[in-house]
Amino acid sequence: MFEKKIIVRNNNQEELLWELKNKSPHIVGVDGETGVGKSTKIAQCIRDRFGGIIVSVDNYLEKDKGEYIDYINYRSLCQDLSTFAKQSEPLIIEGIMLLDILEKVDINQDYLIYACRSMWLDDWTGEYGNYFNCGSLEEIIKQQESIVKIIDPKYRMGGGTKEIYEYTHRQKPFLRADAIWIFDVQSSVFNMK
Repeated sequence: MFEKKIIVRNNNQEELLWELKNKSPHIVGVDGETGVGKSTKIAQCIRDRFGGIIVSVDNYLEKDKGEYIDYINYRSLCQDLSTFAKQSEPLIIEGIMLLDILEKVDINQDYLIYACRSMWLDDWTGEYGNYFNCGSLEEIIKQQESIVKIIDPKYRMGGGTKEIYEYTHRQKPFLRADAIWIFDVQSSVFNMK
């Protein structure tokens, strides 16, 4: 499934940086889960090596709404992306549900990196999990709700969490990506000093 993709684990990004150097994409998209280092590790790493401009979709978000896609200032985002894309420097766009957002502003990335935890990727694709890939979106949400209901019996998935499941189920960004950056929780804990 991932034979032709660059897989980055434990911050070993040299193969990815080599491929980016050889392909010289002008617009790099960094999609993925929240909290896996899209802006702080990946986008920063690319900019440190090649220069460029980082656009974080979160900066265009109306905060504290509980959802994401419907609360982005698309007019400002589109204006800024159009301006930055005309420059000669690489443009690095990072955010969750990035493929949906780029479709809304009619921008195509030349190269897509998907960042996630190994457990999330395995739940959608792997031999140890893969239970998300087998069911309908409703079944997946119901299954996840049942797990959380052990602790909180009144829990119902909604807001941004539900949006991410819907997006991942529909877009399957890990399959569309040119590279996958796997955030390994254990290695990041041991590397923090």
